[in-house]
Amino acid sequence: MDQFLRDKGNNHIIFISPTKKQLMKQEAIDTIINNLMHTYQLNAYYIAEEIDNTINLTDTERNDCYHDSVHLSEFGHKIWGNAISYRLKEVLRTKFEKSN
Repeated sequence: MDQFLRDKGNNHIIFISPTKKQLMKQEAIDTIINNLMHTYQLNAYYIAEEIDNTINLTDTERNDCYHDSVHLSEFGHKIWGNAISYRLKEVLRTKFEKSN
């Protein structure tokens, strides 16, 4: 998909959503996916890293992000939205600064 979008001239960012265990730091980020991202130089971000770098969540809040092991709660959707919004603003700011 990444190459298809690049070939069409579309700017895009890929966000990878963690499982509950990954967000709770009970399970590592998938090594195969991480290696593929680096091999193919994908413009991708792990939401777990975005949350770690921009939002200070307690373990209880991390747990409350999910209904089960993979489905987000309403609170989780708000947190994901904040993390994605922060990254998009940073990307756009950087692109704007480069164009001036």
